[in-house]
Amino acid sequence: MLSTIVPLRAEYSPDAPSEAPTRLLLKATRAGLDASLPSVGEREVAFYRQAAPLMPGGPLPRCYDAEYSSGRFHLLLEDLSETHMILTEWPIPPSVEACERIVDTWAIFHAFWWRHPRLGREVGTFLDEAALAKIGAEYRGRYERFAETLGDRLWSEARAWRIGRGAADLAYMMAVHWYPERRARLEARLIERYHAALLAHGVTAYGLERLWEDYRLSVIGLLSTPVWQQSFGLHPSIWWPHLHRVLAAFEDLGCAALLS
Repeated sequence: MLSTIVPLRAEYSPDAPSEAPTRLLLKATRAGLDASLPSVGEREVAFYRQAAPLMPGGPLPRCYDAEYSSGRFHLLLEDLSETHMILTEWPIPPSVEACERIVDTWAIFHAFWWRHPRLGREVGTFLDEAALAKIGAEYRGRYERFAETLGDRLWSEARAWRIGRGAADLAYMMAVHWYPERRARLEARLIERYHAALLAHGVTAYGLERLWEDYRLSVIGLLSTPVWQQSFGLHPSIWWPHLHRVLAAFEDLGCAALLS
C-alpha cells in the first residue's frame, strides 16, 4: 500500500564470505504516493538505523542497508520466507493461535523498550507541545475534509488525534481490523495474555487496569486511521470498514468517558 517489496537473489564471486546472504528483500518507496506520505519511509529507515541495532537477536529481520533521501527510501532486508510465512490473506484475520503468537512477540518487543534510557535521546524523540499542536492541526484539517466528504454518513464521535502507546499495536489489530463479534470473543483474553507476558519480560508497576485504560486511549487515537487513509486517497474498501469497526470499539469500550 505504501511501499514496494521485491525479492532478490544474490550470487557472489568465489572469494565472497560464506555467510553472505543469497535471499534478500528490497523494500522501497512506491510511486504515486501523496507528497506527505514518504515520511513513513523516513521513520522506518530511522528505526532500522537507530533502534534495531540495539536488539540483536530480537524479533526483527536483519537489515543490510537503510537509506532515505529526498522523499524516497529503501531497505535491504533479510528474506525470512524459508522460515516464516504470511499468517493470513487480507482481510481475513489470523487464527487464534497466530494472534497469541503476535501478542507474545509484541510483549517481548515492548518490554525491551519499556522506559529504555535511550528512548527520546539516541533513539527517536518525544513529542513536545509544539509537535503535538502541529499534529492536532493537521488532523483537524483532515477530519474537516473527511466529514465534508461523508456528510450525514459519519458519526459525530470521530476525533482527529492519536496517542502512541504499546497498547496501540493491540488496538490496531483488534479494534481497527476485527468486527465486534470476534473482538468480544478474544479481546480480553489477548489483553490479559499480553499483560502477563510484559510482566514475565521485566515490566513492573503496570497493572492490568492501566493497560485497559491505555488500550481504550489507543482506540480513541485510532479513530484517526480511516481519516488519514481517506485523505491520502486510499480506496473506500479499506477505510470504510476500518471506520465502522473502530467506532464500534469506541462505543463498546466506553471510550467517550475518557474524553470528559
